[in-house]
Amino acid sequence: MINDSHLMKSPITQRKNSEYEPQRILVGVTGGSAAGKTTLCETIKREIQYDSDVDMTILSCDSFYKGVDKSKIDISQYNFDHPDSLDFDNAFEVISTLLSGKPASVPIYCFVNHKRLDQCSIMLPAQVIVFEGIMALYDERIRELMSYKIFIHCDDDIRLCRRILRDVKERGRTVESVLFQYSKFVKRSFENFISPLMSQADLIIPGHRQNHVSVAFIVNHLKNMAKQNGLLREKLNTLLYFGDLLYSIDGFMRNRTKVDFSNPNATFKQLFFPEENMKPDFLYLTQNFIAGKLINEKQIYKVVKSCFKQTLFMLEKCIQQDKYEIDQVQCVHLKEILSSNFKIKENTQFIVLAIPLLFKNGLVQLHQIEEKIKQFQQVQLIVVNVFSDIKTITDINWTLKKLKIYINAFLVGKLDKFLQIMNLSLKSEPDLQYGQDKFFQKLNRFIEKRQTKKN
Repeated sequence: MINDSHLMKSPITQRKNSEYEPQRILVGVTGGSAAGKTTLCETIKREIQYDSDVDMTILSCDSFYKGVDKSKIDISQYNFDHPDSLDFDNAFEVISTLLSGKPASVPIYCFVNHKRLDQCSIMLPAQVIVFEGIMALYDERIRELMSYKIFIHCDDDIRLCRRILRDVKERGRTVESVLFQYSKFVKRSFENFISPLMSQADLIIPGHRQNHVSVAFIVNHLKNMAKQNGLLREKLNTLLYFGDLLYSIDGFMRNRTKVDFSNPNATFKQLFFPEENMKPDFLYLTQNFIAGKLINEKQIYKVVKSCFKQTLFMLEKCIQQDKYEIDQVQCVHLKEILSSNFKIKENTQFIVLAIPLLFKNGLVQLHQIEEKIKQFQQVQLIVVNVFSDIKTITDINWTLKKLKIYINAFLVGKLDKFLQIMNLSLKSEPDLQYGQDKFFQKLNRFIEKRQTKKN
């Protein structure tokens, strides 16, 4: 039974009670071990994000395994396929946090050492959250939060072959240990705990082969659910105003048309440059778009230099349009705001952050910054950014509540090509601190000059 008092206090209940916040979608995907759950989820994610604004994240049930003390327990006799091996309380807390629109700390489990690592990963909320694993539908509290439940049915022999290949290659097991675990625990647990969950599923699909029909059906169904829940219609925190249209080869921006951005149906598929006469209260701005036309680093810096001053003037205009004075603005270095002794000046209304490169990896630090400035209730956040991509801007809009103004100079269409041109590592996205010192100095000088001129 579900504890009603516990649910009343949970973030998900607060989310459902809000008439302004669209309802995020939780999807459960379950099936026997090695039935193809992860493969299906990755395929759905790729398809649903290919040509729509729906964002999706995958949360694995495996992250919530309890640590095993090898000094007290014989690991060969431990049943990883029993519900007691999973921390469902932690899983419920993480899922509720994500559904309420907040980032969540997800534990990292090491299958080689059979224990949780000390560090956690930060997962950002998305419009569609998929919880996948052998016990994804087992906990009643989590199941009640799900909008859609999928069961993957696969022949036992195929699942056993897949499990042997996976566990030997990825989890450091031997063939003998895999066969022992399967015969003693896995098969029995499937019959006792997992197979009965088939009756809870909204959709049962075969997992022994690639099923394009099932994937297309699921993707279309999730898109329709997202539209009904308002996830494809939500307006920006701060409105959007642009002029001449951009075209993205990635499918994010298309259609050479103009739209009225007071229309709640406006989405990121129509993005425009700012015009000279900006309307009041439209404070979400961008200037240029980089896909593949700029072929070298020198050309990029030349364009950046020519547009940089215009970006700073945009900042000044936005502050004036919001009826604030320039001396109420404080430019802060990223290292300073993240330090333990950070303080704001008297009468500060806006904290301005200078961020040269902002992609998805940098959002974690932005959330840390937002938590830091919550203690200053009157203060709002301004981000002045040179390079970003449309996906990151979407996530910023969804997750940052203290953000008042976001000014971006360049949208990057192809991140991998951009990093290659800029001679940056292709293995990971640039750190938020990259080029911070130089950009901060320029922005700070601009603000100080305006403040001195006013006084």
